[in-house]
Amino acid sequence: TPKEGGTLAKGQSRLVKVRGDGTGVPGSASAVTLLVIARGQSTGGSVSITPAGSDVIARPMVSFGRTGAVRNTITVPIGTDGRVRVHAPDAGTEVTVQVVGWYS
Repeated sequence: TPKEGGTLAKGQSRLVKVRGDGTGVPGSASAVTLLVIARGQSTGGSVSITPAGSDVIARPMVSFGRTGAVRNTITVPIGTDGRVRVHAPDAGTEVTVQVVGWYS
């Protein structure tokens, strides 16, 4: 299953490819189920995930404290380009996103 991780600064977003070549998710998939792991750095905060290119206003999908890792499994529609946008609106975090399933 595709997996991507890294550090996001406060207010930063990253596009993550979840469908198509090299992902294991077929082009016919319209949504993915993701395991999201977030680890706070200096303060608590949240991570939101939306379809890439969407105007959807994201609500927090994973909220985390200052220490320790928090996991959550979520389902999100896939953007038309095969990606989702991972956003850390209120605090920096180390985040890992792993596809664990999909819907056509």
